Amino acid sequence: MLKKIQNFILHPAYHDSRNPDYKKANILALGLLISFLGDSIYAIYFFLNNSNYQKNLTLIFGLSYLITTFFLLKYTQKLKSTFVFLANCVILSVVWGVFITGGIYSTNLIWFLVLSINIYIYMDRRIGIIYSIFCFFIYILFFVLSYNPYYDSYFKEFIKNPNPVENFFNIGFASLFSYVIIYAFVKYLDELNLKIKQVNEEKLQELNAKILEKTEQISKLRTNLARDFHDEMGNKLAGINVLSEMLVQKIGNHSDTDVINALTTIQLRSKELFMGTKDFIWSVDFKSDYLGSLFQYVKEFGEDFFSKLNISFYSSLTTEDFSNLRLEISVGRQVVAIFKEAMTNIAKHSEATEVTFQLEVINDKLQLHLIDNGKGFDIKKVSQNGLINMQTRAFEMRSSLLIESEISKGTKITLSVPLYFD
Repeated sequence: MLKKIQNFILHPAYHDSRNPDYKKANILALGLLISFLGDSIYAIYFFLNNSNYQKNLTLIFGLSYLITTFFLLKYTQKLKSTFVFLANCVILSVVWGVFITGGIYSTNLIWFLVLSINIYIYMDRRIGIIYSIFCFFIYILFFVLSYNPYYDSYFKEFIKNPNPVENFFNIGFASLFSYVIIYAFVKYLDELNLKIKQVNEEKLQELNAKILEKTEQISKLRTNLARDFHDEMGNKLAGINVLSEMLVQKIGNHSDTDVINALTTIQLRSKELFMGTKDFIWSVDFKSDYLGSLFQYVKEFGEDFFSKLNISFYSSLTTEDFSNLRLEISVGRQVVAIFKEAMTNIAKHSEATEVTFQLEVINDKLQLHLIDNGKGFDIKKVSQNGLINMQTRAFEMRSSLLIESEISKGTKITLSVPLYFD
């Protein structure tokens, strides 16, 4: 019912919730309805019980500007101008009402505070400050007038015969009006904050969608780069390796040792370069960021590497679902480099017969273990160059590397790497 009455006194433009002044117009309409109802009861009481024509004229003036404001709200879309008109009329009415009901002693002074609050709400801070200063100036004026014997006597005549009903109307209605307006505006702010939150969530979803789209584009680009690089550089290096090997076999004893050594060196260097390029190509592909691809790559390298050395190689994956677990870009390549160096050290120094590679996820971190049953070593007594190189790689990818070894009990290397979740 209240909503229908509000819509009746509002311009049709303010019926649309998308209108930026929708809430303010509806709150103003609610305030006007309360004011008109209160002033009407107020006027009826004083017309019947008060012969003070000044008071009655003030009430008639108040009802008149309220009705005029109703018409402005109904037939115009100038909310700010409407409220300026209302505020000016209220100030004139309140100043006159204070003057004829006791000046500095009048309970009507409370309406200056109510007016200032509403101007702050409906207008802006600058205009609110101007009106507040004006209201304070009027209060000071009445205070100064109270020192004039004539006006002081005039004001005190009113408080000698106080009207408790008028005081009740002034304080009670002003309090009720302020409460309703502030409550309505706070509710409006809550709804506005909710709308802002919804808009932010929509923008965040849109941003996430764009990030996902860009990520997919980058992933596709990395895959294409890996394929193209493999086709161009990888195949050519493999070709050089094969050709140099064929030349070594064909020349055999028909050439001098220097030529054979040179060709053998070319063969070894091209093979090393090919293996290094293979790691690079694998790391460029976005699939290298995921645990499954990393585990498979290190496992295949270990199986191939140790099979030529008659060392048994075992691998285990204790994480059941790792489809959404991934590493930061380029970390996979560093992990592979660390474990390749560790496997090379095992082959050179450990005299191990078994090597185990393990992968597990603990507390959102990837744990990779390389364990051998070799002769072990005293970490303090061995050359630190290789270990420092591995530690440096781990530090660069914000990871930790732990090396544990005992004489005759083998060695265990543990790399702990932060994980990301899709």
